[in-house]
Amino acid sequence: SILSGMSRALQKYCNYPGEISTADSGRKAMDAISSGFYDICFLDLNLPDMNGLNVMEKIHSVSPKTKVVIMTAEYLEDDIKEKITNGAVLFIPKPIELDSLKAFIDKEASSDGDYEYSGDHGYTAEDDCVKHADGNSDRRACERRREAKKVSYSLSVFYNWELKSDIEADIIDISAGGIGLVTPYRLYPGTMLRFDGSLGDRTGMVKWSVADEKGCRAGIKFI
Repeated sequence: SILSGMSRALQKYCNYPGEISTADSGRKAMDAISSGFYDICFLDLNLPDMNGLNVMEKIHSVSPKTKVVIMTAEYLEDDIKEKITNGAVLFIPKPIELDSLKAFIDKEASSDGDYEYSGDHGYTAEDDCVKHADGNSDRRACERRREAKKVSYSLSVFYNWELKSDIEADIIDISAGGIGLVTPYRLYPGTMLRFDGSLGDRTGMVKWSVADEKGCRAGIKFI
């Protein structure tokens, strides 16, 4: 039921553009990875024939470009958490939130977005422009404006393995397509945030983040 449900969710809800195949055991998954390239592997820890972490190690050895997403409803010991953090691009607790799944697929399917990491730690006017090969720049369709106020958000995935809600952040700038903010918590690309009513109950995906002694600065794309 999980295999068929995930397949339907990826196709119909997440609009995943590629082919989707399933494997009902760790051995079948490793055989599939060994015989063809897969962009993403959604991997359960509790498989009928082996531990999912062993499958993840095999995937990294035979197909290092395949991104592994770990899923489980089990309580995780610290050593397991460390292995997941070091080996997986994302951890999704079960029951799976479809919005979190869709946000991840949207991020992987397209590199386009209102917020992209520019390589520095500060805001510059160039961040608002789109550069072309001829060197000319156009203003973004979603032009940002500076905004100095606070907003609250909740994390829909685990931060340090604890669910967080009502976290206060300082808005730096905002547009119709995204928001820049500073928050005391470390955010990572791919993390999905839910904002409170001050932003109209918006949902966003972290596109980039930079942490320093003042906190974490992040660019969020509304989805």
